[in-house]
Amino acid sequence: MEPSLQTHDALIIAASRNRRITPSQKQEIAADLAYKRAMLAEAASIKLSRRMFTCGPTHGDFSVRQLVCSADQIAGVVDLSSACRQPLAWEVLRSYSYADPACAEGALELEALCRYTGSFLNFVPLTKRDLSHAGDLYYVQLMRSTYGYRQVLIDGHPNLELLTFARWRTQLARWLQQYRHRVRDALLTLLPAERFR
Repeated sequence: MEPSLQTHDALIIAASRNRRITPSQKQEIAADLAYKRAMLAEAASIKLSRRMFTCGPTHGDFSVRQLVCSADQIAGVVDLSSACRQPLAWEVLRSYSYADPACAEGALELEALCRYTGSFLNFVPLTKRDLSHAGDLYYVQLMRSTYGYRQVLIDGHPNLELLTFARWRTQLARWLQQYRHRVRDALLTLLPAERFR
């Protein structure tokens, strides 16, 4: 479901009335939601379609929290409840941003992203178009999402850490708005020259 201006307005009002968060948190959350509300038109202007991307089976919620490890290796992946067919470039950027502690401040570390994506390319080929638009795709998804805000402010979810997660995602969206072109340029260096033809 696409978020609407009314959705963001309702969330801003819900934040102002929420008794479980501090006045400074209310102000920060309202600023985040106002920013996302203002950027909905920009996100909608980025023309993307599933046909542009290499799609395949994805975990849908892949992160280090979904791994079962033995002493020295990954022993399994759990929680496949979100598994679906998605653009693989989205899964790569999303899982990288969740896994690398360097992303904790809401920015991607491009050298590490390239190493992560390069490892992925050993198993699944991504095209020039996948890599060119991966940052756009992740940006648009983050801008449209009200995940975390909605759960706590409207649904009354007891875990306030969801707001921290939502705020981190908004910070990452702000970073991507400014630096998507750098993500594109960095990821395109992973392609051999002959694949550009």
